[in-house]
Amino acid sequence: MLTCDRSAKRHYGDDQGRYWSVSQVCEVVAGKYDFYAAGAAERGTDVHQIFALAVGALMGWCEAPDVPTEYAGYHAGILRWIEQAKPQPMMLEKTLRHKTLPYAGTLDYVGMLGEEFGVLDLKTGQPSRRDVLQVQAYQKLVDKAARAWVLYVRANGTFTQVPVKSSAREWAAFRNGLSILQWREG
Repeated sequence: MLTCDRSAKRHYGDDQGRYWSVSQVCEVVAGKYDFYAAGAAERGTDVHQIFALAVGALMGWCEAPDVPTEYAGYHAGILRWIEQAKPQPMMLEKTLRHKTLPYAGTLDYVGMLGEEFGVLDLKTGQPSRRDVLQVQAYQKLVDKAARAWVLYVRANGTFTQVPVKSSAREWAAFRNGLSILQWREG
């Protein structure tokens, strides 16, 4: 089983070894993630939990989340997305590692959206190029993922689901970032 220790040089590990996180590789390629406002990291974590519980409740896997007032708008956006997208998840908040490359990550959503199978990454901030790099790296962790999406939810109850096309250029950038991390170790 994969575990995560953000204080370790390689964040993820299991009985097979240690792995760089997708976030660590993205930081090498796109720069350190700049949270846009005080509390943004905590908000992102909280909204991710609300998302997983809301989608899980749809499937009967858990109870619907108790949502604090300050997150009611994000929750409304998530519920609107659920109503429109009709997700059929296979996995929520699942940690996976790549079969041959030394990286791992925690995927927000893996499953069907309509007739398409793929991975979806949830964001509460402003869109960035880093988001595309991140979701494509997640897509490579799932062998059969034909599609990738980024879902932006906002405090005002709106959402935008953005399809992400596979890009050899983005994948090469990610692989180069991974190579740099490995080079720095040696």
